[in-house]
Amino acid sequence: MHQIQINGAEYDLAAELDRQAALKFLNSTWLKMLRLPDELCFFGTSSRAETATVFDAVLRESGGADATATRLFVDGTGADFAASGIRRLVYKLLSLSRPVSVAITKDSLSKLSEYDRYSIAAIADHPGASIHVIASVPLRNGAITVAEVGRANGWVAWACSDEAITKATEGWGTSPAPLVIGNSTATKMNEACSPSSLRPAAVVGGDADISIQHQLDGDTKSFGLRFWKFVAQIHPTTKKI
Repeated sequence: MHQIQINGAEYDLAAELDRQAALKFLNSTWLKMLRLPDELCFFGTSSRAETATVFDAVLRESGGADATATRLFVDGTGADFAASGIRRLVYKLLSLSRPVSVAITKDSLSKLSEYDRYSIAAIADHPGASIHVIASVPLRNGAITVAEVGRANGWVAWACSDEAITKATEGWGTSPAPLVIGNSTATKMNEACSPSSLRPAAVVGGDADISIQHQLDGDTKSFGLRFWKFVAQIHPTTKKI
């Protein structure tokens, strides 16, 4: 459709188009203005501005038919992991049956509160998730890497100059600084941590926070036996009751 009506009069849009004038306007100088400045080219020539949020961008890339892995990076310093943006994204990915790995810095993991350690261990309990310890959040030309997704033809990653973007708070993945996406290589990861190694050391006779997901699946007849056996594994003192 090339015609529109304005106040009852019809106008032919096709007749108003001027290809030559458009080519003069869209010249190399104008196109160059759309490029990222050199200081934001964290991934070299493949760098481009990410217009979506980290949450939406990761969901977009991880949803590709050829997606092989999704990794999220977090610095747990001053964490409120249970309310953090990374935790929301992890469970969203898992609800869509997309495996996800969370890489947390070693120093910040050792400083997590008991409450936060239970929250991160609960993620490790899920069969589609894994927790890995890294020395520090990886950098891309000086910028903080917040996430990366593996595809059949390589990896894409997101980076930002604001180091607060990976803090395990409600604002994880958000920053006033520009977010840049580009082609990358996979970050080297250590083996996944076991859920038990992430939980706080059990206090004999004390209270215990027990996360139950699929461990009690089965028939109802033997539910009670499975329940108390599982509780006793987490809280040995229960065996004395």
